[in-house]
Amino acid sequence: MSYQPYFLLTDIIYFFLLFICIIIIWRCRQTRFFQQIKSTLYSRKALCALMIIFAYLTVATLDSIHFTVVKSNQYFSKGRVISVLDILFEKTQAKHEKTYSKPLASHLFTAEKVMKNGIVTWVYPTLNISQARLKSSVSTTDFILRKICMTLGCTLSLFLLVYLLTFNLRKQKPYYAWRTFYITTIILLMFASIIIFTSSDYHLLGTDKVGNDILYVSLKSVRTAVLLGSITMLIMLPFAIFFGMGAGYWGGKIDDMIQFVYTTLSAIPSVLLIIASVLALQVFIERHDTFFSTMIMRADIRLFVLCLILGLTSWTSLCRVIRAETLKLRELEYVQAAKVMGTPNLKILFRHIFPNVLHIILITVILDFSMIILAEAVLTYVGVGVDPTTYSWGNMIDAARMELARTPVVWWPLFSAFSFMFILVLAINIYVDVLRDKLDPRNS
Repeated sequence: MSYQPYFLLTDIIYFFLLFICIIIIWRCRQTRFFQQIKSTLYSRKALCALMIIFAYLTVATLDSIHFTVVKSNQYFSKGRVISVLDILFEKTQAKHEKTYSKPLASHLFTAEKVMKNGIVTWVYPTLNISQARLKSSVSTTDFILRKICMTLGCTLSLFLLVYLLTFNLRKQKPYYAWRTFYITTIILLMFASIIIFTSSDYHLLGTDKVGNDILYVSLKSVRTAVLLGSITMLIMLPFAIFFGMGAGYWGGKIDDMIQFVYTTLSAIPSVLLIIASVLALQVFIERHDTFFSTMIMRADIRLFVLCLILGLTSWTSLCRVIRAETLKLRELEYVQAAKVMGTPNLKILFRHIFPNVLHIILITVILDFSMIILAEAVLTYVGVGVDPTTYSWGNMIDAARMELARTPVVWWPLFSAFSFMFILVLAINIYVDVLRDKLDPRNS
């Protein structure tokens, strides 16, 4: 066996969170609240946005399943930690380039000096990924037509499979936006087929300064964004829910104390806390380097600490909203009746108060998820984000600063990072917009 499982801290937390979400969805599938969420599938734009989010989650999940290479091969060296996504792009990684190349180009972006017959000339070297294709007897037109046929064949085959699997469900749920579902499925499958069949012969989005494939780097950055958002939400929610409901329900000195805590935290700039934490972590790693034997472990623990700090400093706004809603709910008649009947306070909180603030929590969490993705790019840009060795859109944008200043401009790394980040954030915001309308009591 060439690979052995390798577990990172963030991977364990991510799959634990996925497991918890699946259990909650399964247990609550018959509740009225879940049916309201399910009604978003009637909206075309919400269904399209949800499928795009699911595609990003699929990429993040594939990149979170790690292995250690036990026996070296032509693609990976022994001892290297790889993921399922790395295995899918193994041919692309094997054909590493020297430096920049444009999207779909066959030669390097920069010229090199070559001595021919005693004369120095400037030439654009052929890319390693294009050498086999250019040396073959197959013409470029035939090669492109072959790739188009393979892409269309794979797309139609997978779409037919999806159509057959959803045929009975379509009869049971005729009110879902099925046309939008099928159109979005075709588009996503077509993009996936293009990547599968052409990534071994072309750099679809070009290469960066050190010759890395931009598409591969952009897809690897999806995991960082998803983990940062999900783990931060996991850390933030308990503080916001317990402190918010506790302050609003009990009031008095408990309310004053909780208000003092989150007001003090709000007054401290989160960037300063992140900088101090990152510097303290670097000192700890240098003094205890035996605990972190590999670079990937150091980068992973820095990602977790960043999630921890963002979670500890981001719960204050949601706590305020939950407190205000709890202050209103505790005065309702059924809550007062439960108190008179001697119902324990914790039972009142989680049976009567919590279900009525759940819609606020859900909408705020999804919105904060997209804001944290943008915050990661900003923090990494200023040098206090994830580790420089970690694939992230923030590191791509940070590296693009100098590339935009050169002539001619190298625009594709920034374009790729911005496009992937923009699509994810836009999809999240579109879905939240529809979800907010569905959960609004005035629209029911």
